[in-house]
Amino acid sequence: MRITVFALFTCLATSAFAADVAVVSRVDAVTVFPQGAEVKRVAKVRILKGTHRLIFKDLPSQTIVRSIRVEGKSSGGLEIGAVDGRRVSVLRNESAQADRERKRLEAELEQLGDELSVLKATLEAKNVQRQFITNLTALPGRPAPQGAANENWSAVFDLIGGRLADLQRVMQETNLKIRAVTRKMADLKKQLQQLAPAPVVRTELALNVVAAQDLEAELTVIYQVHGASWTPLYDARLETGSRSVPAKLVLTRRAEVRQSTDEAWDKVSVSLSTTRPSARSVAPTLSPLIVDFVPPPPPAAEAASTRRRMYDRSRVQGRAAVRSEEAPAAVPMPKKVVMRGARAFQGAFQAIFRVPDRITVQNTGDVSRVKISDMTLEPALTVRAVPKREARAYLYAKIKLPRTAPYLPGPIALFRDQTFTGFGRLPQLAPGETHEIGFGADDLVRVRYEVVTQKKGETGLISSSRTDQRRYKIVIKNMHERPIAYTLLDQLPVSADEKIKVELNGGNAPTERDVKDQRGVVAWTGKLAADEEKVLNFGYIVSWPSDKQVHYR
Repeated sequence: MRITVFALFTCLATSAFAADVAVVSRVDAVTVFPQGAEVKRVAKVRILKGTHRLIFKDLPSQTIVRSIRVEGKSSGGLEIGAVDGRRVSVLRNESAQADRERKRLEAELEQLGDELSVLKATLEAKNVQRQFITNLTALPGRPAPQGAANENWSAVFDLIGGRLADLQRVMQETNLKIRAVTRKMADLKKQLQQLAPAPVVRTELALNVVAAQDLEAELTVIYQVHGASWTPLYDARLETGSRSVPAKLVLTRRAEVRQSTDEAWDKVSVSLSTTRPSARSVAPTLSPLIVDFVPPPPPAAEAASTRRRMYDRSRVQGRAAVRSEEAPAAVPMPKKVVMRGARAFQGAFQAIFRVPDRITVQNTGDVSRVKISDMTLEPALTVRAVPKREARAYLYAKIKLPRTAPYLPGPIALFRDQTFTGFGRLPQLAPGETHEIGFGADDLVRVRYEVVTQKKGETGLISSSRTDQRRYKIVIKNMHERPIAYTLLDQLPVSADEKIKVELNGGNAPTERDVKDQRGVVAWTGKLAADEEKVLNFGYIVSWPSDKQVHYR
C-alpha cells in the first residue's frame, strides 16, 4: 500500500495521542539545483494498531518547512493526518570516538579525585602529628611529677626537631602533589567541557498517523533546503587530426557540488537539475509611465509661504524626534532576505543529470566533483588573426551541439592534442546551437603585417581638403599538412561627422564589413591549402575640410 501526503501545517493544538514514536531517518537521495536542493529521507518504522505521532528530529535547520511532503508504503492500512514542523534545539550527536574520549576523561578524573582524597587525608594526618610534636615542646616549662626522673631535654629537643623537619618535608611534598593533581583535574574538566554535546537547531517533524493494525511502514520525507548548489564545468579535448584523419572534439560535462547544511550526505544518490525553484515564476509587471509638462514655478509670495510651512514642519519634527529619543525605540520591520542568483539558465530549458554512483558530499562547503557525460563532436577547424594587434593566428573549433540537454555557462579546460592550453568559458548554449571554442595560438600558421603607405596631404583648388592615406599588406601562410580555413580581421576608421569621408583605397575587398555589428571591423575569410601563402592588400583614405583638424580615438 502506497501513501502520498503533502505537508499540512497547523498552528492549532492537537489532541492527545496514544504514543509518540521516535523515528530515525537517513538521507537517501538529493536533487541539487543551481541554488538549493531537494532532499529525500527514508525511514523504516514499526507501528502498532491505533493512533500515534511519529517524531522526526533529524531534519536540518535549513529545511524549508512549507516544502515538506511525505510519501510512503506500508504493509497494512495507514492513514496520515496533519504534518507539523517546527525548529527545536537539541544536543548534537557526537561520534563514537568523541564518546570514547569523553568516557576516558571521566575515568581519569575519577581516578585523580580518589588520588586527591588520599593526599588530603595524608596531609590531615601529618597536621595532627605536627600538632602533637608541637605540644611536646611545652613539656620543659611544666613541673615534673613527684618521683619522676630527670629527662635529657637536649636529646628530646633533637628528637622533636628531627621529627618536625621530616613532617614539614612530607607535608610540603604532599601540598605540591595536591596542587599538581588539582591543576590536572582542572585541565581535564576543560577538555571534558569542550567534548560536551553542543546544542544545535534542528527541524522537528511530527506526523500524525492512524494504523488499522500492527504494520511496518517505509516513509519518505521530501523537503527543500538552502545552503546547497552545483555549478557546471567542462573539458574540451581537441584532436586536430591529419590529412587523412578528421578532427575530433570530446566535450566532457562535469559538475561541482557543494553544501553547508547541518549534515553530510553520506553515500546518497545525487541528481543535478538545471531548474531554479526559488526563481521568479511569473513575468514582472509594468507600472504606467506618465509624461507631462513641467509645472510652472510658484509665485514669489507663495514660495515664501511654502518655505515657512516647511520650516515650521521641520521644527515640529525635530521636537518629535527629541521626544522619541526618550521613548523606547520602535522595533524595525524585518527586511526580506534577497538571495543572489546563481549563474544558471532561467527559462524553458530543463534537464536533470543523475550521477551514476552513490557519492558522499560533506557539509563543509568543500567541492565534490562529478562527471556527467562525454560528447564526441566533429568540429570545423579555422584560424583567426588580428594582425594589426598581434601577428599570430589562433585556432578555433566550431561545433554544433546535438539536441540534448542545454549547456549552462561555466569554465572550460582546453586540451589540444593531449596538451593543456589554458582555460576558457563556455556560454549558455541551447540544443542545436553552434559555438566556436578557442584553443590558443597555432604556430603552424604564420601571419605578417606590414605598413606599406602612410601619408597625409591636401587635394582640390577651390575647396581644398586634407587627406590621410594608409595602405597595409597582410601575409598568411599555412604550414599544416592539410587545408585550413582562415579569418583575418582589421578595421576601417568610422566617421563621427558627415564632413569626414572614409573610403577603401583599392586592394582586396573585405569579405564582410561591420563584423558582428562592430562598426568599422572588416574581415577576409577563405581557405588555405597545405603550404599555401596568401597576400592581402588593404587600405583606406580619410578626407576632411582643410580648415578642420581630426584625431583618431
